[in-house]
Amino acid sequence: WQQFTRGKIQRWVVVGWNVTGTYKNNKLVLNEGPWFSMHPDGWSTCGLEGALTHGVTEVSGKLMCDKSGIGAFSIRRRSDPFHVGDVWKGTYTWGSTASLLEMRIVSVADDSVTAEWNDYSKGKKISQSLVGTYQEEGKVLTLYAGKWLTAHPAGWILCDLKGNLEPTPDGLAYKGKVEGPDQAE
Repeated sequence: WQQFTRGKIQRWVVVGWNVTGTYKNNKLVLNEGPWFSMHPDGWSTCGLEGALTHGVTEVSGKLMCDKSGIGAFSIRRRSDPFHVGDVWKGTYTWGSTASLLEMRIVSVADDSVTAEWNDYSKGKKISQSLVGTYQEEGKVLTLYAGKWLTAHPAGWILCDLKGNLEPTPDGLAYKGKVEGPDQAE
């Protein structure tokens, strides 16, 4: 990328390296890793060490190069809570039966979300597709039943999900209703 300033060209170089680490008790530690782009002369990779500062959307802390803190950083996550590949795990009840639920995010475009509902309560995976919208105002996610992704199990119906995202100490929770002939939560 080039920027022109009073007849002079300033060159901005975009570089990057991998980081891996841990998140525990509200503390994030990302250790420096190898370059995945060009390695500019005089540059070294660095890690990050910090804590969540604004719910689950911002991390602030020390920039760690050669195991010593040489600067500060602040990273803010995009406001959209859904990212392709994310897996949300929880439970749902239908009548008096509680079951494990896994919701995998398949695609995200603007306010549209496509997901896969996976149920493992019968000893095997039962899946359906879901397509819907996320409204930032009110943090409402409405997902409508698509089609069976596994064989249609006898006695099962396709269901919609409608609920709200709520902050938790570990991130976000999606709470609401399973909508079908019998209402579940």
